[in-house]
Amino acid sequence: MNNQCLVDCPADVSIKFDTGSQKACTACEAPCYTCAGTPQKCTTCIPGFYFLDGECISECPKGYVVNDDQQCYRASENTLPFITMVGPVAFLLTVAISNIVDKRTKPITGFLALNSSYMTFFWVYQIVFLLRDGHNSAPILIAVGLGANYVINCIFYEFLKSRLLNGKDKLFNAYQA
Repeated sequence: MNNQCLVDCPADVSIKFDTGSQKACTACEAPCYTCAGTPQKCTTCIPGFYFLDGECISECPKGYVVNDDQQCYRASENTLPFITMVGPVAFLLTVAISNIVDKRTKPITGFLALNSSYMTFFWVYQIVFLLRDGHNSAPILIAVGLGANYVINCIFYEFLKSRLLNGKDKLFNAYQA
């Protein structure tokens, strides 16, 4: 840069490979503040621009917000962990209150049943969320996992049903009596 030999290029320039083994530092193109590889491949942006997927844009798209590093991210990305926590806590409280009111309830079984239904709903929501963002492989893996879970639950149900109907389950027999 400026006909000087440098060990590394300054932060606001990129490395340009010339013919042979010579390298040259080239200034990043606006609105990039720092770049990597080419002057157009931004890693950070100048003030007034926001970073999203390797580009500097003047405003974040609908559904995105800006963080402290001037990067755009989906607004719902912060709510997903909260959503996954609220359901199970609500179910736990519901089952606990139910157990206080009626001592015959099975708190662990009730919680697992409610939480299993909720988590299935959540994973379907996650698939939609990922597909909307243009991801392809993760939703397929989640769908395969949900399918496998469904098959395993069906097998488990059939196993328990046969035990209950054949009178092999002592606890169920005592419950019926």
